Amino acid sequence: MTPRFLDFSGATRVRSRSSYSTMIGEGLADLIRTLGPDMHVLIVGPIPELKRPIGNCLQRAQLTGQPRESCTIRRSEVEA
Repeated sequence: MTPRFLDFSGATRVRSRSSYSTMIGEGLADLIRTLGPDMHVLIVGPIPELKRPIGNCLQRAQLTGQPRESCTIRRSEVEA
């Protein structure tokens, strides 16, 4: 999966994984420096990729009477 970004002009740009990692790393470093030494920062990741967009899945589950759990992913699948 290639990261895509929507800039403020509405144009979609594709970035390589290395430039994405650099951008995120530099941005996080700047944010942590800005917050200062008195602030605690917890970074959680990576988040799992779901099979369908969660909003669509939950809406479909509600309309069809399926349990909300049908939209989840097992931890064992994420950690595999």
